[in-house]
Amino acid sequence: MSLVRSTIRGIAGLLLVVFLAVGVPMGWVWVGSQVQGGTSPTATAIVTVIAGLVVSYSLVGLIAAWLKGRGEEVDRSPTRATRGIAACETSGRLQPRPASSRTC
Repeated sequence: MSLVRSTIRGIAGLLLVVFLAVGVPMGWVWVGSQVQGGTSPTATAIVTVIAGLVVSYSLVGLIAAWLKGRGEEVDRSPTRATRGIAACETSGRLQPRPASSRTC
């Protein structure tokens, strides 16, 4: 992967972490303040903030698990470099074999 692409992915990852660590909680605190209406805390506002955080981070976890699984499917597909190489080679180096002579 090129240096530019790695840098862009690193910056995007950092921005995502900052958003999840600061943006989501602050957003739910704002929603709770709108539910509250006054200056004294209410149970409804507190429950709104806590429930919103739980739901938000649960959705983030589901999306992250889906993306991870999607990435693993791509990684398991045979690549051009590994097609035609016998998995049972024990000679110390992998050598391509004709399909008709494979025993494993």
